[in-house]
Amino acid sequence: MKEIQNDYDNPWKNILEWFFEDFILFFFPDVHRQIDWIKGFEFLDKELNQIVRDAEFGKKIVDKLIKVYLQNGNEVWVLIHIEIQSQVEPEFEKRMYVYNYRIFDKYDRKVGSFAVLADENENWLPIEYNYTIFGSEVKFRFPVVKLLEYRRRLKELENSSSIFSVVVIAHLKLIETKKNMPDRLNWKIIVAKKLFEKGYSKDIIIKLFRFVDWVIALPKEMEDSFLEVIHKYEEEKKMEFIAPFEELALEKGIEKGIEKGIEKGIEKGTENTIMKLYQKGLSSEKISDLLDIELSSIEIIIKKTAL
Repeated sequence: MKEIQNDYDNPWKNILEWFFEDFILFFFPDVHRQIDWIKGFEFLDKELNQIVRDAEFGKKIVDKLIKVYLQNGNEVWVLIHIEIQSQVEPEFEKRMYVYNYRIFDKYDRKVGSFAVLADENENWLPIEYNYTIFGSEVKFRFPVVKLLEYRRRLKELENSSSIFSVVVIAHLKLIETKKNMPDRLNWKIIVAKKLFEKGYSKDIIIKLFRFVDWVIALPKEMEDSFLEVIHKYEEEKKMEFIAPFEELALEKGIEKGIEKGIEKGIEKGTENTIMKLYQKGLSSEKISDLLDIELSSIEIIIKKTAL
């Protein structure tokens, strides 16, 4: 069966923004202990884009630049530069070094650079960039996480309550089932069910479900089978809230209606979807965000239908 093209950028970008502290705790626990999380953190994506726009070295998934505060009582802060790298890149170490010193040069602050390698090459492990010339020496090392190495810790991941245990399992099964779609369908069902079994909150389940659905892509007919199985599972568990399946199904089912836009008239099916969500207790703001339809249009439909 023809390999399914996966969308890596959006799921990793979102999962980092949704669960940044959990990301640091899971992959870099020593770093987590040094950060004052009470003071919060700030994403500096625009600043990063300005810094590196002239320093593109190759394909990558996600660059994130985040300002955090240290757990030392002082009002100082460091910048954490995170790379999620999906494939082998010959000059990856150099790019990590260039980004690091450009950020340092702009802010005059210490910069921590971290790399998560999401590629499929077991032998590729870039950890250092260095060179010497005329007695001068440059040496830059950075912490690296290799997702493939977690294959030997699968049982540990399955028993872990960490959000990123699910993220890593989903990524590993994506690679493992690259040429076996039936097996991928089976694993997607297993991973999705794990979200309910781990006791996560509603919000976490929905966000992780979106990540799993993005990453473990399936052909259309298998995707329908997957949604049907999860729907039955939710009914068996008697879920009392709008489950991730329902939100996902609604999103996929109204794509054409959204594309047509409110100016051309929202189809009856989309109106029914809006009212169904509203009757289940979602606010008009939440519905607007979920369906990507203007809030004013949502409120008009709710008001009109309620009359």
